[in-house]
Amino acid sequence: MGSAEVGASWATATLTTVKAELAARVAALAERGIVPGLGTVLVGDDPGSQWYVGAKHQDCAELGIRSIRRDLPATATQAEVEAVIDELNADPGCTGFLVQQPTGLDEMALLSRVDPAKDVDGLHPMNLGWLVLGASITCWMVAAAFGWREFSYAAAALLALFGLSALLTIGRMSLAVTTRVEPQRVMVGELPADAVELVNV
Repeated sequence: MGSAEVGASWATATLTTVKAELAARVAALAERGIVPGLGTVLVGDDPGSQWYVGAKHQDCAELGIRSIRRDLPATATQAEVEAVIDELNADPGCTGFLVQQPTGLDEMALLSRVDPAKDVDGLHPMNLGWLVLGASITCWMVAAAFGWREFSYAAAALLALFGLSALLTIGRMSLAVTTRVEPQRVMVGELPADAVELVNV
């Protein structure tokens, strides 16, 4: 079996494990009368964004998480999107939500309007600031950073199998993430579009 096949098999097994763990946690919350609710705010019809948001709601359906989807046309104004953010901030059934980028609007203003306690992407200036400062408080971690950290932990054995000693992160977002295979060590930085970052471990 080649490296691509091994990697694909490992990825599928990892996804299955993660979803099983999440399903158990959601079920435990349900026993306490708590149903988590994930909201999304999508502006426009960007194919990548449509796919990403759709995948999130599909996962919600599989795991028993309440799904709250707010899709707006590309013509939506700043005020209209902010009104939707205010709605989700005030909705007790929405325990967390994300504003899918790009929106074509003032995204810093939109991200800053999200309730930090519901900021599942971890991009509110307060959450991002605490993370970068390394403060020992409870806050939302940047989703991409958290995902890469968990991936790096799980992939350590796979990397060793192929004699690799580094992770290669290729980003097409304004916020690209590099993650070292060290407990609680996450590096977040602004990199240019199409940036390539090589981090030795």
